[in-house]
Amino acid sequence: MSLQARMSIDRQYKHRQPKLVVVWEVGDFWEAYGENAETMHELFKIDLFRVKSPVQRRVKITFIPYVGFQPHEGQDMIDAMQAGGRTVILIKQDDRLAQERRADSLYQSPRHRMRQARRTRGKL
Repeated sequence: MSLQARMSIDRQYKHRQPKLVVVWEVGDFWEAYGENAETMHELFKIDLFRVKSPVQRRVKITFIPYVGFQPHEGQDMIDAMQAGGRTVILIKQDDRLAQERRADSLYQSPRHRMRQARRTRGKL
């Protein structure tokens, strides 16, 4: 899932519940973006990074704040935020879906599909 899609989902959740913190499972790490990252940085003093925004701007380049951490650290942070009255949502990565996407990107490139179409042409 792209960063832009994650930010869009974050905004939808925040619109419904302002005190909500959305955390994403990305591979072996948990990450938070935007306001969620800034909140976690303020509460737990973890390093705040900035990633270039995928949205193109004519005048300036914008950066999105994010934090990344290990799941064993993240569970303690989530418990502390919930004890402080915040609602936390952890959006887990579907491993099966991630593996399918990886397989698609490796084996179903446009060049590969074109070769497959040539090979199967006329074979019905």
